[in-house]
Amino acid sequence: MNGIIRYIASRDDRLLHLALGLGSALALWGLRTPGFGSSLLAATTILFVLAALFIFIRIIIRLIFAWKRKPGIPRVFEGALTWRLFLYVTGVLVAFAGYRLPFKAALALSRPSLERFEEASSSGKRIKAPCWVGLFSFKAVVYEWDRVQLTFRRSGIPWGERGLYYSFSGNPVESSHYYSQESLGGGWYEWHYGGW
Repeated sequence: MNGIIRYIASRDDRLLHLALGLGSALALWGLRTPGFGSSLLAATTILFVLAALFIFIRIIIRLIFAWKRKPGIPRVFEGALTWRLFLYVTGVLVAFAGYRLPFKAALALSRPSLERFEEASSSGKRIKAPCWVGLFSFKAVVYEWDRVQLTFRRSGIPWGERGLYYSFSGNPVESSHYYSQESLGGGWYEWHYGGW
């Protein structure tokens, strides 16, 4: 137990760096699809909360050791630059989510795969779900006379479904199923079904 307490009070920030890197990677991967319904975002939140708890406990233990005048213990707020990184990264991730930058990046990287899917669908080839197209995972593929609708594997928050569809005419499709839709260019649209 004494070794664990001394480790928490030490200068070793490897666990914090691991939590920061892993949490950031999970968040970016979770934000690649719209809707905030990802368990990866929940995992990121848990990692960052545990890191904040670790930092808080580290400060308390260092305060106690300083009060008891234990030798060789770092100053109470030593390593604060690493601690502030969590705040900065959290701010950056929130900004990325607000501007939908991970989704836009995933869409740009997935364009060649989406174009191949579009060509296959236009020529009459049927692709069954579940499937991956580029960086996106879909749980359903529905072929209609005017479009091919793909539904993301995970549901949106707080409810509903989201996905992409390819319009054979290139124009938006009128459907009561779509609570909202947004053009992504090239005949592709993002859609959201609100769940009611």
